[in-house]
Amino acid sequence: SRGTKATHPTQKIMRAAIRKSIFGGVASFTSTNPEPAFSPSKNSNEVLVSVKSAAINPVDYKLPKFVVGSIFGLDFSGIVEEVGKDVTDFKVGDKVFGVAKGALADKAVSDATRICKKTDDLTFLEAAALPVAYVTGLQGLKVGKVTEGSSVLIIGASGGCGLAAIHLSKAMGATRIVAICSGKNSQLVKDTGATEVVDYTQESDLKKFFAENEGK
Repeated sequence: SRGTKATHPTQKIMRAAIRKSIFGGVASFTSTNPEPAFSPSKNSNEVLVSVKSAAINPVDYKLPKFVVGSIFGLDFSGIVEEVGKDVTDFKVGDKVFGVAKGALADKAVSDATRICKKTDDLTFLEAAALPVAYVTGLQGLKVGKVTEGSSVLIIGASGGCGLAAIHLSKAMGATRIVAICSGKNSQLVKDTGATEVVDYTQESDLKKFFAENEGK
């Protein structure tokens, strides 16, 4: 009736790291970002997750806002709070990890095909570090057709994707895993599973390695 004001549910808010610029760049931290709207019917193939841990990768600050949204982050782990009506593999309370646009926030919405259940031997922190780096590493190894007994050369071996590739190469049965990185990170890649390390800061060693291994 005239003079009566419409009432609306209070908008829930959350903490989030947001992109200030349309091109990404520096993050701005806020505690008043609106929580993502979720409806089991409208988000039929998605889940709403309470984020416990999240990771950040170079791709996160290189992609513009109009591609991945206003909130930073893709990798996350957490607990399912709501599920879409067509989701059958997950239920409320499941511990999961995977990829979602806007993972650096208290809550995130993810496609159910882009997450999996977290095993008890992984912490939330460990699980959140897996998706982008390990999928990228796995894609490279698949392109290289790595199988049991293979030799693998990993350039940039001490980075996230490089360390993932070392782990995965070992799991796939590679017998020679050569890591190229700076000398200061040589012990790290050895501990991760590299069988040989080449220090790229030593130009003579690098040239010698490629000369001795040409065609191998």
